[in-house]
Amino acid sequence: MKKLFKIFVLLMALCLCFTAFGCDFGGGDKDEEPSNQLVDNGIKYTILSETEVEVTGLEKNTTQIVIPEKVSNYTVIGVGEEAFNYKKLITKVTLPQTVTYLKNSAFRNCEKLETINLGNVSVIESNCFKDCKAIRVVSLASATSIGNAAFQNCSKLLQVTIPATVTELKSSTFASCRILNTVNFEGDIEKVGTNCFSGCSLLSNINIGKIKIFEESSFNACVGLTDIVLTNVVEVRNMAFQSCDGLKTIVFGENCIFINRNAFNKCVGLTSIDFLNKSGWISVGTCARCAITEWASNLKAESLEDPTNNVSKVVAGDWGHNQYLCKDAWVQVNRPNGWNVNKGDYCEGCRLGK
Repeated sequence: MKKLFKIFVLLMALCLCFTAFGCDFGGGDKDEEPSNQLVDNGIKYTILSETEVEVTGLEKNTTQIVIPEKVSNYTVIGVGEEAFNYKKLITKVTLPQTVTYLKNSAFRNCEKLETINLGNVSVIESNCFKDCKAIRVVSLASATSIGNAAFQNCSKLLQVTIPATVTELKSSTFASCRILNTVNFEGDIEKVGTNCFSGCSLLSNINIGKIKIFEESSFNACVGLTDIVLTNVVEVRNMAFQSCDGLKTIVFGENCIFINRNAFNKCVGLTSIDFLNKSGWISVGTCARCAITEWASNLKAESLEDPTNNVSKVVAGDWGHNQYLCKDAWVQVNRPNGWNVNKGDYCEGCRLGK
């Protein structure tokens, strides 16, 4: 019995010894960093391959960040999703030439961030700089893709140059950049997305003629626009320029085929509209309020019947307020061949009838 007691005491002593020195009988290293994580000089990285890493965060908040080209023989190639999200003390970020992408919300809500060199960054994903309220100027020289809301609510952003390598701007890209004054497109823009520049109230210096398709509310409430020549325009969609109170004159390019009936809704200052290709466009004269979408109150539907093209007679008897402008002399409504089929009582807008 005494021998068993001694063995028991010895085992208990060994257990206490292992516990005191942090020994783990299971053989696990539960508190160790995952094998694909790396920390260097306060910056966190995720190892992507045998040669590359991306930045994923900070050990503690700081004001200035300098990201190296290499860390522990790995090349730093990008900044990961939400890597610096809500790091509100950051004022300056220096990126190496090896960084080519910034993932979703990488710098979102960095409210004091004033300076960042985007060097060779080609891909800027959604919300990347959203709510960065101290940034004044950004260089996008190497950009090929800019995501949704990438610079939304950058309330001190003054000017932007979009390189020819970017051919489309997504929804809300620069929305609510309240003092954004200058936008320079170096190449043609196929499309600006929904709300892209909505609320950019001081925007006045922009070569807007480079844009082909204006999505819904893309320039909503851009009250700084006064006289615009839409040289390349193909389509202007619903409320694209709604509440642009300062807008006075518009010239549409010869390739324009569609203008939504509410495209210029509430443009109270609009006085003149012209077309580089006047053939087929119905003249509405000097316009007031919803200018381009307003018909004289005595224009009757019966006078617009076109049996050859199967225009329906099931239309309002009086084309009064807020209707639509159409090309080729006939209002296209309920055409049975499927072209521009109306959505409700009226067609969506005006379109070249072919």
